[in-house]
Amino acid sequence: MKKDYLLDIFNQSDKNSKINLLNIHYENMSGQNQFISDISKFTRDGNNIIQQRYFKYENKAKIRTILAQKKNKELGVRYVEDNGKQIEWSKLVEGKIPDQIKNYTYYFHCFLMIKTEDWKKALVYKNYPLVAIPNAGMVVNDNGVVGLEKSSAGLQQRNVDVKRLISDITKGLVKIEAHKILNVKKVEEEVKKVSEKQVSNKFVIKSYDDY
Repeated sequence: MKKDYLLDIFNQSDKNSKINLLNIHYENMSGQNQFISDISKFTRDGNNIIQQRYFKYENKAKIRTILAQKKNKELGVRYVEDNGKQIEWSKLVEGKIPDQIKNYTYYFHCFLMIKTEDWKKALVYKNYPLVAIPNAGMVVNDNGVVGLEKSSAGLQQRNVDVKRLISDITKGLVKIEAHKILNVKKVEEEVKKVSEKQVSNKFVIKSYDDY
């Protein structure tokens, strides 16, 4: 939670693009959603950085909000509630983090760039082929399942600086798409199914006062 570092990360984005930063911690190296222990969302407001850290407390979800300064200022800690009822940690994770990111997060440390609209669709439709561009390795779309290629050769073949990745993607120099597609027809069928469904507006990226 260092203000200058986070501002530097946000400044890599093209001026016409908006990025949101999430930092997800796991209890082990499996990268499975059920082992997520806390989720930090960083939001830029002018020259300010606000961190919302969601974490598990006795199986309930709590949130700590911090304003980044020379000496970080805590703005409060509270339980996350929905209609006055405390939310279970597992339900919060399910509602905020697409299950499909497990196809990338088994590799540590993994930085991912994902389109906001794709994230929203993946939360609603669990079979949606969620495409992300990591800082290292090759992304493969195999029969509609998209993820990081499980190959050490792929990790050695492609390794990109995170700041450059943010800059290149937001400027349109690099597309968020799989590097390899093994079954085009299956992929097209999965995307068509999602496009025909009603996608909810509920999404992880919300204002820091919201659930």
